[in-house]
Amino acid sequence: MVNAAEFIALAKRTGLLERLTERVFTQARPHIRRLASLGLPDGFRFRVNLGPASTDRSWRDNPLDELVRGIDPNLLTVDVREAAVTVDLPAAAGTLASFRARGGRVCLDDFARGVSSLSLLRRLPIDEVRIDRQAIDTIAVHPHDRAIVRSIIAVVREIGLSVTAEGVETGAQADALIALGCVRQQGHLYAMALPADAFESFLLDRLAEGYVSNDIPVQAWDPGELD
Repeated sequence: MVNAAEFIALAKRTGLLERLTERVFTQARPHIRRLASLGLPDGFRFRVNLGPASTDRSWRDNPLDELVRGIDPNLLTVDVREAAVTVDLPAAAGTLASFRARGGRVCLDDFARGVSSLSLLRRLPIDEVRIDRQAIDTIAVHPHDRAIVRSIIAVVREIGLSVTAEGVETGAQADALIALGCVRQQGHLYAMALPADAFESFLLDRLAEGYVSNDIPVQAWDPGELD
């Protein structure tokens, strides 16, 4: 086994990340369709992480059409990072707006990591933001970090977007976020990355127990980001 961060970095350096991403998307489509056929709750969505490697063909070529081919956009939330959209912001905004018009949702991922995150809130057609794990790591022990996250949550909610925290690994982090009003959380505290078959069992068990929200990440094609 190779550490996910090492694997992703190596794939980027060798120019293989886009091909690997496309291959895993191809493998993931039938699993998504099968899960969608099981009678999931209304509004349930799978998350697709669209990193820079997925948009090398240019936003003007509308890379989302191929990536989500064969899947109802109403089942999908696309996570986009600052680095992926700022290369051609007008074209990215147009592509994402078209995806939303077909029923998809758009999330600005790794929020608070980049320098342009705040300006992107008004320049992109997005539905939610996902707070970067670096802002979550020390939220339970450092008042300054907690104040920053509190401000992010307030701004995002003020403009009518939903907010999710990623990288939640401890009960203390989860409690601190809940106290700040962020109840949508992802991280190893709740589940590790799982193979498709194991994930189906995990999902059905959690649905039966009432523990799953209507928005679940199944971005196994980007293992460094899977929560």
